[in-house]
Amino acid sequence: MRARTSEAGFTLTEMMVVIVILGVLATISYNLLNPYVDPTDAAERTSMLMRETARRASEGGPVRADVVTNLGLAPKPPRARLHVLAGTPRVIAVEVLTEDPLPAHTASWAQVQTMTVPAEVTLKGWRQTSDLTGGVGPAVALAATDQVVIQCYTNSTCDPATLYFDVTAGDPSPARVVLMPLGGAPVTYNSW
Repeated sequence: MRARTSEAGFTLTEMMVVIVILGVLATISYNLLNPYVDPTDAAERTSMLMRETARRASEGGPVRADVVTNLGLAPKPPRARLHVLAGTPRVIAVEVLTEDPLPAHTASWAQVQTMTVPAEVTLKGWRQTSDLTGGVGPAVALAATDQVVIQCYTNSTCDPATLYFDVTAGDPSPARVVLMPLGGAPVTYNSW
């Protein structure tokens, strides 16, 4: 009597399941290695920098009177500022006014925190008011050589401002971050 030999191998169903699993893993790894940066993400990170600027202004104490007079900062001397620097890529910095020791009557701005705007996102412009309703867009379009300075004061107030973000290329994906004047409380919106 002859014994039957069974052939070893995979069924078509098993092969299809393996291919589907590999496809899912490839898709997940591609998304993790090449994350899409959304303008709303950049606006939210800028919002956190605005909060930090307001916090540093209120905890820094008043600016010395001799520095206020010498630098012409009266009547409302800022203690901290959010500084959008010129250049590409765009850098947004939190800066604090630091007085030089007496007998000097001078001070300088020291960067304490920075954020580089991702290459996929562009800062289109800004407005010197709080644009809560949307629909108006930037009052000032920003070129690579332009800077923006938003000042915060020791009484927990900041200059009102709105920064407008969008994608560098492709379909528009606008976002804006609005800085309220009282308490430096920013709000992020995923539209203009």
